[in-house]
Amino acid sequence: MRKSFSRVKSEEWLAFIFILVFFSISVVAYGYEFSVRKSFYLMAQYFTFGEPMYGLFFAFIWIFFFGRLYFFLINLLKRKIFNRQPFKREDIKQFVYFCGSHFRVLIPLILVPLAAYQFIAVISYHLRFSALDPMFFGWDEKIFGGQAFIFLPSVFKNQTMTLLFSNAYSILPIMISLTMIVLYLKSPDNMFRKMLAAYVISIFIAMPFFYSFPCQDPNNYFLKNIRGRSFPTKVYAQLNQYSPNQLTKEVTQKISDSETHNEADNAVPVSCFPSMHAAWSLLVIFFLASVWRPSLFLTVPWTLLLLTGGLYFAQHYAVDYLMAVPVVLASILLGGILIRPKKSSELASL
Repeated sequence: MRKSFSRVKSEEWLAFIFILVFFSISVVAYGYEFSVRKSFYLMAQYFTFGEPMYGLFFAFIWIFFFGRLYFFLINLLKRKIFNRQPFKREDIKQFVYFCGSHFRVLIPLILVPLAAYQFIAVISYHLRFSALDPMFFGWDEKIFGGQAFIFLPSVFKNQTMTLLFSNAYSILPIMISLTMIVLYLKSPDNMFRKMLAAYVISIFIAMPFFYSFPCQDPNNYFLKNIRGRSFPTKVYAQLNQYSPNQLTKEVTQKISDSETHNEADNAVPVSCFPSMHAAWSLLVIFFLASVWRPSLFLTVPWTLLLLTGGLYFAQHYAVDYLMAVPVVLASILLGGILIRPKKSSELASL
């Protein structure tokens, strides 16, 4: 038993703890109001606008696994048939280890979102009348002197820029998938595992903020005003300056439709502060550059477009991005402490 526990990787323990904590909260505190399946479907649409989260990486693991499995079995049969070596229990153990070593990397990417999405769906419903968006609105006013979601659509009226912002914002799952593929190929036992750990830790850190500082985003709270609130005259004057082009309106509406839980009193996610789009894009920059420095010429411009797009489509306040920075730094630091590169002697024993 002890030997079996010792084989569980650090990021897998982290994923199991995350699941235990947030599933327990969802079940004990809220009575399992929303099923895992429904919550996952709803929140996956919110984070990806309908794009499968990490779907590209799942496909890569599937293809990569069967490609390597083919050569593994060919070499095994070659030894057994042509060299007339009998099958042993060790051969079965090697085969099971080979299969498990590929698919176990998906555990944090499958189980953690299940627990996270259910928890966010539950608190989004219960906190639908408690959003603190006026506070974030005021913070942006004091720190930056205005509201980016109001003036950016007036600055970038060209539909080409709208398309750039939209595509940069929506391809985040693809960029994460590509980063994981590169890390899995170049540094599977070090940088890949560190990114997995940092990914889980970033969500772990963000969850208490989502609950303590619920934020529905500028579009839902101010532009659509989904709860029919009254605002100060000064706020109305600012909102009247919002003048996006037609394509911007359509993209913003698409995002809003994808994240609205119609069966739960039109609840929308309260998970804007800190911005996970910002946090995960910064993780992409850091980890991809750690194995391939020229990637910065791609990832930095893409991240700038993504961050601008989040403001442009009224999905975030600027302070959401500021809070994402310490989340990322803590996630990378803790992930580095948690995951230690294996020594050559340890690798040889596997």
